[in-house]
Amino acid sequence: MFTFFSLSTSAEDLEKKFGAVIPPAWSPSPAFKQETDIVVLLGPKGQRTAEMMKWGFLPESGSLNPIFCAKAETLYEKPTFSTAVQSRRCAIIAGAIHFSENPKRVSGAAGLVSIGPAQEYPFGLAGIWNERRGASGHP
Repeated sequence: MFTFFSLSTSAEDLEKKFGAVIPPAWSPSPAFKQETDIVVLLGPKGQRTAEMMKWGFLPESGSLNPIFCAKAETLYEKPTFSTAVQSRRCAIIAGAIHFSENPKRVSGAAGLVSIGPAQEYPFGLAGIWNERRGASGHP
């Protein structure tokens, strides 16, 4: 189960790597958890922008329960994601992803598996987004 992701790279270094101005509200974190503000990249190279969004996909059905993980191989089949996956894709910038080997038992670093480059070099996770706004005003 995907638990959280981390990113310790400075905004300046992210701007150099991804070619987009990082919003001033963003700051590095060792733990971007569910429903926190994150920075995502939108648009193709050369036209890329960085935006702040809430971590968690709010379905168009009106549900207030965000979704944090989905299988890429079934996105086109699921009504929840079918519109967003065709036209609202983004890249979520991360330095490492962390998940629990046993979702019922997570305490500190014990039981967590981390995946990412040894030097926490930033990379993009595939993401989708929608137009609904959460309580913070972010999509």
